[in-house]
Amino acid sequence: MKQLIKKIFPLDRLLKTVSDHLLSRIKDELQPLEAATKTLTLKQEEFSKAVSEIDSILSLSSKQQVEALTQGLLDLQKRLQFLEVKLSNLDSRISTASRKTKGGNIKKIVFLVHNIASIDALLPIIKEAKKRGHTTIVITINNTFNKNGGLGSEELQHKELLKLGIEHLRFGNIDSMLGLEYLKLIAPDVLFRQSPWDADIEEGYRTKNLRFTRLCYTPYYGVQIVDKFEPNQPLDYHCDQDLHREAWAIFVENSPLVVDNFRKNCLFKELNLVKSGLPKYEFLADELITRNSNIDQKVILWAPHHSFSENWLGFATFLETHKIIYQIASSNPSRYKFIFRPHPIFKKELIKSGKMSEAELNNILNSFESLPNFEWSMGNDPKFDFQRSDLLLTDGISFLASYMLARKPLIWLESPFHQELTSVGEKLAEATYRLPTRELRRLPSLLDKILNSSFDPLKDKREDCIKFLLGSGKPSEAILDYIETNA
Repeated sequence: MKQLIKKIFPLDRLLKTVSDHLLSRIKDELQPLEAATKTLTLKQEEFSKAVSEIDSILSLSSKQQVEALTQGLLDLQKRLQFLEVKLSNLDSRISTASRKTKGGNIKKIVFLVHNIASIDALLPIIKEAKKRGHTTIVITINNTFNKNGGLGSEELQHKELLKLGIEHLRFGNIDSMLGLEYLKLIAPDVLFRQSPWDADIEEGYRTKNLRFTRLCYTPYYGVQIVDKFEPNQPLDYHCDQDLHREAWAIFVENSPLVVDNFRKNCLFKELNLVKSGLPKYEFLADELITRNSNIDQKVILWAPHHSFSENWLGFATFLETHKIIYQIASSNPSRYKFIFRPHPIFKKELIKSGKMSEAELNNILNSFESLPNFEWSMGNDPKFDFQRSDLLLTDGISFLASYMLARKPLIWLESPFHQELTSVGEKLAEATYRLPTRELRRLPSLLDKILNSSFDPLKDKREDCIKFLLGSGKPSEAILDYIETNA
């Protein structure tokens, strides 16, 4: 028996060794299979989840499906916007390194765009900044121009900047306070706002929230034409709003009138003024080609203002003038073409005034739109409209100066209620064909006289205004010189 046990025991050990070896081999072989099985299980779970989500969407109504898909696209857009900011942050770090190696001259300059209609005041600065190799970041944001004061129009700013070939970030679909945090991450050396009106933009981009950087501003309207906005205004809106007080630099024309106004009415007097000249007029004058007039059909640029309240500017005359203008347009389809370019808040302010309902206004505009010689112009570069027109018909303010650079006649439809003009405003008004609303019956004959003959006795006065508006040198170069030296 002992002999038998001795023979079996080594055999048992051998069998155990072989068994362990086989089990180890089997385990090794099974590991990839187990991993693959787990992966397959996860994929099946993801697939099931996706199928479930698709089933849930398909179970909705068509409208609900569209809303669900739209929300998904918005979420994706937000992720992409966040990625854009991350890329900007990376660009920021690269730019910082560049500044250290290039003697501190390369700056990071941000432009917030909420109103494409006044982009002409910034375009020369953007162009010059890029030309000099600065990190130039343009960001589109919402405004509150619609009739209810709600948000909107970022899409319009985006589309028009694309036409101009300007790359930009889009902050229209993110909360403005999140946008503010992104601005802080971008960390600009200077930041340009388009206007001093905080109420026109979202909370995050208002003056009090931009104290982390050097705020810059150049007047979007050009020279100061009106003395006051309202008869008993509590402060001077031209020079003493929050943005004027807190701006690092306000780039203005080299005019005693402007400097004196800041000195008298702004809390900081002329402390933050830089007499660079106005890039708005530099842009409009640059390569402004006078179109060859069509003998058969003259083009009239009609630009109505928004100030329907006598207690706020008081320039708008649409209520008094639209009927006679419609009569002229409808009676002369082959002689005149009308380009309608209202102020961005024209509709909002007219309805807000209570002097005309939205339905009434829409009926009037629909009547104009039905005419073969009528065209809307909302987002066009003003230079484009200036070039293709033969005459400006307006009751507005800033166009009284801007259109001078087109070297073509202006008819100013003058309201009896407008606020007093400055000495500059009076000089410009004297170079226009001034037509008070009480004399509107003269408009058809005045148009005929100017557009269909060589009658233009105010041509020399307009040339004198042009010399004043343009000054000497290029404002954009002076602005970039100041930023490079002081920021």
